Amino acid sequence: MKAPWKGFVFLDVNDDLLQEDHDLGHGLKLRKATLDEIEDRQLESFFRMWSERRGTSVFLNQRMPLRYADNGARSGSVLQNPKEWRHAVIECTDINISFWHVNLAFSVSCADLRMGVIYFKNNCYTTTFVEFPMLHVRNPLGAMFVDHKLPSINDLPEIRQNISYVINNMYNNFPSEITKILGLFASLDNLPDSSQLKVLGYFAVIEGLLSHAPQNSDRMDSIQKQLIRNINLLNNRLKLIGREISFGVFGETKMDKVLNKFYGYRSAIAHGSDTQSSLNDINNIRLGSTTTDHLWVHDWLREMTKKLLVEAIIEPRLVTDLK
Repeated sequence: MKAPWKGFVFLDVNDDLLQEDHDLGHGLKLRKATLDEIEDRQLESFFRMWSERRGTSVFLNQRMPLRYADNGARSGSVLQNPKEWRHAVIECTDINISFWHVNLAFSVSCADLRMGVIYFKNNCYTTTFVEFPMLHVRNPLGAMFVDHKLPSINDLPEIRQNISYVINNMYNNFPSEITKILGLFASLDNLPDSSQLKVLGYFAVIEGLLSHAPQNSDRMDSIQKQLIRNINLLNNRLKLIGREISFGVFGETKMDKVLNKFYGYRSAIAHGSDTQSSLNDINNIRLGSTTTDHLWVHDWLREMTKKLLVEAIIEPRLVTDLK
């Protein structure tokens, strides 16, 4: 639908992101929601529908005080003054910009934002919150107590750049196979971060992006070897734009050894084996590590997957040729 629109961000953000309006380029602006907007009964019902799916009931993260503890956890109470609530809005004045592309750019950014409902100027609306009900659900308590870093003003340069990458590159002849892989990645937010199936999903995304069915006659053609070779190539491209994969947390350990350890964890999950020994293997190569658990592995894999997808958006033909 070609009309100006505004999208309400359903995920919590840091206070510093809402102190002023921010130009995101391409006719897009991020701002704090007005009291009139967040008091709208229809919007309130959408917020609560999404919140209930996430196990937080009436406790919306945007309306809970920040503790600013080391783990970023909320206190579990609700701010009584609505002016202190952290609801963000994305406004779009360019009718040629799709909210789908903007949400896609948000999804491959390290700082997760996501619009959950879009209102068009002609009074129509669409709900997208059904596509990411489990995003940042970290434990059986649901999303009420979270431990991830909130999007802040420091994340704006990356967000702006990703929006430009998506809008400038995903034109009509963009490879459909990469679009499908991007859709697969987005669908993983139907699973909580604590699910081991989500790790398998990240590997499915990476394998679908960077590998083909191996030839039995070629020992160098295994999926694992294809991934190591192609991730190394794309990481060299990512270094040129300052987005390299965070292999530095493993010190001097070679990239192929790091990826082999993560692939071992993936295989342990897939084959129903004991995963603790694989987690210990990863822990042993981390710098200054005391404990490596599933959530740490999930977060590292998610960040790597996002960066590979960004490179696929920037240079789609290169990526398709690798297969």
